[in-house]
This record gives sequence, structure tokens and C-alpha cells, in this order.
Amino acid sequence: MQRDTWETIGDCTDIISKGYGLKISHYEPVRKIMKLVTNKGVKAVKIVDTSYNRVEFSFEAMEHARKHGFKNIPKVLPTRDGKIGINTDAGILMIIDWIDAKEAKYNNDLNLKLATEALAELHQASKGFKPSKNASPRVYWGKWIENFNMRCKDMLIFKEAAYSKKKKSDFDNMVIEYVDYFYSLGIKSIRHLKKNNYAKISEKYKKEKTFCHHDTGNQNVLITKDNNVYLIDFDFCILDMTIHDLANFIMKNVRYKEFNIDKIDFILNTYQNKNPVTEDQIKIMKAFMEFPQEFWEFGSRYYMRKSPVEKQKCTQRMRQIVNDIPTIEKVIKKLPG
Repeated sequence: MQRDTWETIGDCTDIISKGYGLKISHYEPVRKIMKLVTNKGVKAVKIVDTSYNRVEFSFEAMEHARKHGFKNIPKVLPTRDGKIGINTDAGILMIIDWIDAKEAKYNNDLNLKLATEALAELHQASKGFKPSKNASPRVYWGKWIENFNMRCKDMLIFKEAAYSKKKKSDFDNMVIEYVDYFYSLGIKSIRHLKKNNYAKISEKYKKEKTFCHHDTGNQNVLITKDNNVYLIDFDFCILDMTIHDLANFIMKNVRYKEFNIDKIDFILNTYQNKNPVTEDQIKIMKAFMEFPQEFWEFGSRYYMRKSPVEKQKCTQRMRQIVNDIPTIEKVIKKLPG
């Protein structure tokens, strides 16, 4: 959600007062949310651009984790009529408890340790999750070979689109130069998933009924002065094997930074102290990490969206992605499989 969403804060405060019975004495935007000082304490307002049923799924996942041992998730304040949010033109408006904490700094060893432990504990608490009939889950158990095949085909579409332009942009030229490399990584990822019994291992997680946070950037990991760790923003939560979450978490910690091979060992060892991972599972993680997710993601954004600002952002990120190729290769070489 963009900051300009809050230009109509007057309308939002009226909705909040009527829907929640809150009296607001002060408000201020903080990143993508609004901080409120109310008669019932400090709260955070967020607007989620999705369906109510999808928000219901995320909410149920959070409550399941809380009930099964992972307490450090902000509580959602119900509306006067007991709902988890209010439908607005911009999306579902939700109010959650404000957490007085700072974003994790993954370049700090203690912060990284605490964040990794929290992720392992969340994954343990996720087991046995069964969404209600009212929820609209995103189900990914066993589907990544199919998804990656489709995304590899998308990369060929990017290639065709770039070549077809008479006047090529910097982004088009980068796609032309690097698409074959990233496509080959995608095909290799699929081959390694098949080779390392992805379907069988995924079925195990399906039986355990696990879910992933699926957006573990440092902005979604808050650490208090007492070193309590809170995980926030479950908007992209999915039903999937938790090692996929762990693989993504590792990649967030090694991309676009000075590469430190010891960091992978540090994360794996810390995680395994809370939630053991087998060598066969690490092989699946490696296959996930091989897939060029960001190349596909920003290629999709660039060729599907018309906004010049969005295209500029995509070009900047693509430069980072291609510059990061040596790091990707080092990570892949580090892991078994």
C-alpha cells in the first residue's frame, strides 16, 4: 500500500470510529501502516488489497500459531460486530496491536539468531493448521514443479518481448543478455526437485498441515528492547513445506550483500537447534534457491505493468539481480544436492 492511501485519513478515522468504537487522539504514517493513539491504547492500521476470505486465512494461520506456542504475533482487534476487518474501496482495513520494537538487522549476529529461532518456532507451531470453510487459502504443497515450469515459459515470453522491440530499453538489453542463463537455472531447479523426491517430501508436509510466512524480510521481523521477536504481516502466508520459507530466508540474507559463506551455516545451525532439517530436505531447499525467482518476478512486473515509475524500479532491481549472479552460484555450490 502506498503512502498516498492515507491522504483520505479523515475518511479512515470516521470508518475506524464507527467500526471499532475507538477515539483517536493522534495518528501518523509509519512505512506502510498508520500508527494510532486511541482511548484503547496504541494501535496500527493497515489496508490489505485482497479479499476478505483471503484475510480470514491469514488471520486463522496467525491464531493457530499463537494457540500452538508461538505467541509473538500482534493481535487483531475485532470490529464492533466481531469481524477481523472492514471492506473499503482500497481493500480490507484491519487494526492490530502496535508493537514497540525495531526492525531486525540481519547484519547483526544477535538479530539474525533471534529471527532464525523465531522462524523455526513459527514453523513448529504451524503444524496441524486446517483453515475454515470461510477462509481462502493459497495452497502450494506439491505444486512447485508445475509453477516453475510455467515461470520458465514466462521467461521465454520476456525474451521474445525484448527482442521484438525496435527501440530497446536497458531492461530489454539485460533480459536479452541474461535470460538464457536464468532460464537454465530454472530448468536445473525443476530437475533437482524431481531428482530429490520433492513430491514425496512435500506430501509429508501436507500431512503435517504446515504453513509458511512467505515474506520474511527484515521489515516483518520486529525485535523489542528485551529481545523478544515478533513476526508481522502474514498477508502472503501460504500452505506449503516450511523448508521453502527457510530457503527464502537464507536467500534474503545473502543477496545484494558481501557474500559470507559462514552465514548459511549460521542460519542452518541456529534453525536446526529448534527445528531439525534432514540432508534430503536441504537438497530440496537448494533446488528452491536455484530457481531465479526475482528475475521472473521483475520480468513479469516490467512487461505486464505500464507505469514508468514501476518500470524504472524494475530496471534498478534487475541490475542488482544480474550483479548478484556470482553470489547465487556460490550459494548453490555450498549446499548438497
